[in-house]
Amino acid sequence: MKSDNNRKYLLIFSAILLGYQYFDVVIDDTIPYTQIKISSQANILIILTLLIIFFGSQFTFYWLKQKKEDRSHFEFATSIPVGLIAIVPFATVT
Repeated sequence: MKSDNNRKYLLIFSAILLGYQYFDVVIDDTIPYTQIKISSQANILIILTLLIIFFGSQFTFYWLKQKKEDRSHFEFATSIPVGLIAIVPFATVT
């Protein structure tokens, strides 16, 4: 399903952003799992936030398009808050 891939990337990029912000994970030339080259460390936060917003909105859209009996409320209730936890500290600072 399309929502599964979007959920996976939402969680991956959320984990990368949380690791970068709080655990000093070093990101060099490109953002992992993408071909996006970064020119400065300031761009990392913006790019990861935009990726999380994109995959979060795609996940929500495809989740809502699924039949009611195919939807997993647990996946939705855990994925979206993780994405929000990752981007809210950055969004409130800027």
